[in-house]
Amino acid sequence: MWLVVSILSFGFFAVQAFKTGMPVRRWALAGLVAGPAVWPLFQVHLKRAQKRNWQPNYVRLNA
Repeated sequence: MWLVVSILSFGFFAVQAFKTGMPVRRWALAGLVAGPAVWPLFQVHLKRAQKRNWQPNYVRLNA
Protein backbone atom coordinates (compact mmCIF):
# COMPACT_ATOMS: atom_id res chain seq x y z
CA MET A 1 0.00 0.00 0.00
CA TRP A 2 2.73 2.47 0.98
CA LEU A 3 4.59 1.71 -2.25
CA VAL A 4 1.55 2.64 -4.35
CA VAL A 5 1.05 5.89 -2.42
CA SER A 6 4.73 6.76 -2.79
CA ILE A 7 4.72 6.14 -6.53
CA LEU A 8 1.58 8.27 -6.96
CA SER A 9 3.14 11.02 -4.85
CA PHE A 10 6.26 10.84 -7.00
CA GLY A 11 4.23 11.61 -10.12
CA PHE A 12 2.05 14.22 -8.42
CA PHE A 13 4.96 16.23 -7.03
CA ALA A 14 6.88 15.97 -10.30
CA VAL A 15 3.95 17.51 -12.18
CA GLN A 16 3.29 20.18 -9.54
CA ALA A 17 6.96 21.17 -9.40
CA PHE A 18 7.10 21.41 -13.19
CA LYS A 19 3.93 23.54 -13.29
CA THR A 20 5.24 25.96 -10.66
CA GLY A 21 8.81 26.20 -11.94
CA MET A 22 10.42 24.50 -8.96
CA PRO A 23 13.15 21.82 -9.18
CA VAL A 24 11.34 18.72 -10.49
CA ARG A 25 13.81 16.04 -9.48
CA ARG A 26 14.09 17.29 -5.89
CA TRP A 27 10.33 17.35 -5.28
CA ALA A 28 9.66 14.10 -7.10
CA LEU A 29 12.22 12.27 -4.96
CA ALA A 30 10.82 13.88 -1.81
CA GLY A 31 7.37 12.63 -2.81
CA LEU A 32 8.75 9.15 -3.43
CA VAL A 33 10.49 9.00 -0.04
CA ALA A 34 7.94 10.72 2.20
CA GLY A 35 4.71 10.40 0.23
CA PRO A 36 1.94 12.92 0.80
CA ALA A 37 3.62 14.23 3.97
CA VAL A 38 5.70 16.50 1.71
CA TRP A 39 2.67 18.58 0.67
CA PRO A 40 2.90 21.19 3.51
CA LEU A 41 6.62 21.62 2.87
CA PHE A 42 5.96 22.03 -0.86
CA GLN A 43 3.37 24.73 -0.15
CA VAL A 44 5.76 26.65 2.12
CA HIS A 45 8.53 26.55 -0.49
CA LEU A 46 6.10 27.64 -3.20
CA LYS A 47 4.91 30.65 -1.18
CA ARG A 48 8.51 31.63 -0.38
CA ALA A 49 9.44 31.42 -4.07
CA GLN A 50 6.46 33.56 -5.02
CA LYS A 51 7.34 36.18 -2.41
CA ARG A 52 10.96 36.19 -3.53
CA ASN A 53 9.92 36.83 -7.13
CA TRP A 54 7.32 39.47 -6.31
CA GLN A 55 7.91 42.93 -7.76
CA PRO A 56 6.16 46.26 -7.15
CA ASN A 57 3.16 46.82 -9.40
CA TYR A 58 3.14 43.10 -10.20
CA VAL A 59 -0.30 41.89 -11.21
CA ARG A 60 -0.98 38.18 -11.27
CA LEU A 61 -4.03 37.00 -13.16
CA ASN A 62 -5.26 33.52 -12.36
CA ALA A 63 -7.10 31.87 -15.21
